[in-house]
Amino acid sequence: MTVKSAAKEQVRTMREDLQQLRDRIRVKLHLASMELRDRFESVEPDVREFEHRAEKVTEEVGAELEEGWQHLKKALTAIDDELRGEKKKPN
Repeated sequence: MTVKSAAKEQVRTMREDLQQLRDRIRVKLHLASMELRDRFESVEPDVREFEHRAEKVTEEVGAELEEGWQHLKKALTAIDDELRGEKKKPN
């Protein structure tokens, strides 16, 4: 699993957890007080904003981490290969 896909998976899990909690609350809201309904409604925009930002950040950070990981892996593999005598040191 790549760093980017791991980050996406973590965000997906967080979003699913929030969605399950929201769904459970919605089912119970019909019996709840108006104050609780209002509190829930006031949180909804924040949840949507979190989901939007999480998706955007995951893409940006995931791509950046993937690029850094590829660079480091290539450099370390070259050193490892040289230590094993498989490749000559580049000039």
